[in-house]
Amino acid sequence: MKLTFKLPLAFAAALFLMFAGAMYGLYAMHRSIDGYNDLVRVHVANERMASSILVNFKLQVQEWKDILLRGKDPAKFDKGWAAFQKQESIVDTQTKALLASLEPFANHGVNLLKIESRPIHGKPFEYQFYVDVEAANRGELEKALAEVREATSALRVLGLYVAAKR
Repeated sequence: MKLTFKLPLAFAAALFLMFAGAMYGLYAMHRSIDGYNDLVRVHVANERMASSILVNFKLQVQEWKDILLRGKDPAKFDKGWAAFQKQESIVDTQTKALLASLEPFANHGVNLLKIESRPIHGKPFEYQFYVDVEAANRGELEKALAEVREATSALRVLGLYVAAKR
């Protein structure tokens, strides 16, 4: 092969490798930006949910205080009691879904090591939860997962692993 052919071929190969490296760098940067965006969105969504529950609970406490202060008058008592029950219903609704999903683990002796929530894209106020669990008995874990399947719209097991010995 002549040098006039080898030299442009070597330059083309070098340019291709540089282009491939640049494309991989852009891909990695895009993936990192998406991961950061998801992380920020998750934290903001979690903070909003916690703030919403906190605000509603504070309103419920305020309605209870109003009942205690103004409850001697039957009309004001009825009005305060209705407002209190409304706030109680809101707080109860916001916390029941999470409880329904987590209670089977406690009932079957499964230890929750980590809970992470993420908003479901395109479905406002709906969340998916990732949990790491530890179970001494695989049968009890399977029973807990079966009960969780009934309480949730979707459940997917990402993996089952034997714990390291301590």
